[in-house]
Amino acid sequence: MLTILVVSQYISSHMGGAERYIHEVTSRLEKRGMKVHFLSAEGGDDLKISSPFRLLSSGFHPLWPKQVDDILNKIQPDVIFAHFTVPGITDVAIRRANKHNVPVCLAYHSDVTGPQWYRKVLGNCYYRFIGKSTLRLASRILVCSRKYQQASPWLLLLDKPFDYVSYGVDPIMAFGRRETITPYLFFAGKPDVKSKGFDVLYKAWLELRKSCPGLELKVAGDSAGSDRYPHARFLGRVDSRQKLADLYASAGVTVLPSTSRAESFGMVLAESLVAGTPVVGSDIGGIAAIVDEGFNGHLARPGDAESLAQAISKVLRSEEGLRDNIRMSRDKYLEIYNWDRIADQVEAGLVMCGEGGRSV
Repeated sequence: MLTILVVSQYISSHMGGAERYIHEVTSRLEKRGMKVHFLSAEGGDDLKISSPFRLLSSGFHPLWPKQVDDILNKIQPDVIFAHFTVPGITDVAIRRANKHNVPVCLAYHSDVTGPQWYRKVLGNCYYRFIGKSTLRLASRILVCSRKYQQASPWLLLLDKPFDYVSYGVDPIMAFGRRETITPYLFFAGKPDVKSKGFDVLYKAWLELRKSCPGLELKVAGDSAGSDRYPHARFLGRVDSRQKLADLYASAGVTVLPSTSRAESFGMVLAESLVAGTPVVGSDIGGIAAIVDEGFNGHLARPGDAESLAQAISKVLRSEEGLRDNIRMSRDKYLEIYNWDRIADQVEAGLVMCGEGGRSV
């Protein structure tokens, strides 16, 4: 069986969707007998590197190239399973792997960008001088959907083999219990992260309340800064997966109003569909791969509160019909977003990269 070195700037599964993906997939690979080592800017299991000097969500340390060389010599991986989220250790590891003739299977989670002008400028500079060559050095690239590959200017013209591998959903979401006491919009995530577009959703909700005064807005996630949004209901972090499933199932619509193409997938929308509830998302990044316009929800122009309010209103007016569509597609969603199936696809990509060993 393969020896795999998993590399990502962050690995802790509570951090976000990419880290959850790493945890779910690699735990299954280990159960199948593969030997898996982990390396991140946070450290690793038996692999330690120097703590990075931070820049925004990224970071770097000048000792990393030598330390990664030592790690590669120590564990002799058949293939590196790298994760492209933010600049840092992945860029270093891919370059050192190339020097050691170790193939790299790269899971591409998002472009390095954001809604603010300075993040876009930094992202473009990074891509031009570092990121482009990082992608070219990978032996194979996994991306969550063809829609996102086509939406990303960094991937669109890249001449590499692509595997389209979705994210997964916890099957407990299919057992959400629906309560219909008070209608509400549901947002799950970090409202203080500007790229998630919560400000846009809040404005849209205020507009919708003029014609539907009983409509609530519930937020599951970090409640920092909640005082800026009067009357919205902040539930804090929801640790119980069953409770989260119930919140999805009971909502009138789940909304992901992202404003950045860094939104490559939209796990909250996939979870909502498995729970049986229609969705609204911004037409940006890879969200359109999940939202089937008019069938399970609607898309809105990113950053446009009026467009978002109109999309939400369409869902609320035809909610039961959309729920019927989703109910009929439940088995398909459970198959597409099944972590075991996703691990199968990842394993196939890793084997394809590593089957030639160091001669690849």
